[in-house]
Parts: sequence; C-alpha cells; structure tokens
Amino acid sequence: MAAPDERFPNALLIDRGARFIAVQSGGWLQMRGNGLFVLTKDEIFFERWVPRREYRVPVASITGIETVHRFHGKATGARMLKVSFTNAEGKPDAIAWNMGQIDAVIEQLNKLIKPT
Repeated sequence: MAAPDERFPNALLIDRGARFIAVQSGGWLQMRGNGLFVLTKDEIFFERWVPRREYRVPVASITGIETVHRFHGKATGARMLKVSFTNAEGKPDAIAWNMGQIDAVIEQLNKLIKPT
C-alpha cells in the first residue's frame, strides 16, 4: 500500500496516530481503533486499521466542530474532536477522534467551513 503522502498528495493534514472513538449512527457497540486521519479540502478521511474500515466525511456536509471529553457513551481524559455532519441519508450525525494534532485540524476545518 502506498504511503499516506503518496495516496493523498493534496492533504492539508495527515495524522498517522489518530484514534477513532465512534460514529453516532453506528450504534452503541463500536470498537475504538487507531488509524490514519487525513484532511483534504474536500473531505475528512479516516482509515481504522483493526478491524479495517474507512470513514469519509465530506467537508460540505459538516455542520459543526467542537472538542468534547465524552461522546456516544465513551469518555476520555483527553480532548476529542467531534465533527457533526449531515450523513448520506440526509440525517444529522457525528463522529469523534482523539488525536495529537487536534488544534491544527480545528484550525484547518474552520478555514474550510467558514471561508474568509
């Protein structure tokens, strides 16, 4: 498999150590998992490694971003990035991650969803 920089040459930010917490529409029994978080001008892409699964959130569908310490019944001592969005079925949804670059992601997302 190609390196993230090769797979996403137009990435604004790549975090190779992000940790998936949950997606609201995914039900209550979800496994957390480490993976690759990529932000491009068009989408958030996350590839969880075990079990392998991809999540994509189009930037155009994002309705809000915030940091939380609890999401979908899961708590952590560290801040989590919570991204609220409208899913493919047209319903409100949200997804959250722990990550080392949380402030940089928020800064980039604010530029994308609230252009100056």
